[in-house]
Amino acid sequence: MKQIAAILVVVVLTLAGTAHVAQAQVGKPVTITDANLITEADLAKLPHMNAALAKAVLAKRPFKTIKDLDNALSSLPKEQRTELYAKLFVPINLNTATDEQILRLEQYVFVPVAK
Repeated sequence: MKQIAAILVVVVLTLAGTAHVAQAQVGKPVTITDANLITEADLAKLPHMNAALAKAVLAKRPFKTIKDLDNALSSLPKEQRTELYAKLFVPINLNTATDEQILRLEQYVFVPVAK
């Protein structure tokens, strides 16, 4: 009986010691959105956007490349578009993208791309 009690104590202590490890970790909320999926209301809330520009941008979807999105946002100065690219992205298929499309990513991504 003492052995069973000792085993139960070990099991309880083991489970109690790992309870805090088993908790889910909460990360930062996702703050970047696919330009082809964002709603008009959410797009209008982004920096330098308004309802009219959001509606005009959505009318030009789908964006196949970041260049397409850049053209849709051409009424904004480059600095404002650059700030928006921290909140929006256009998926690129690296299997089918041209070298030019991949190399062009460097100007839209804030992480240096090795050449």
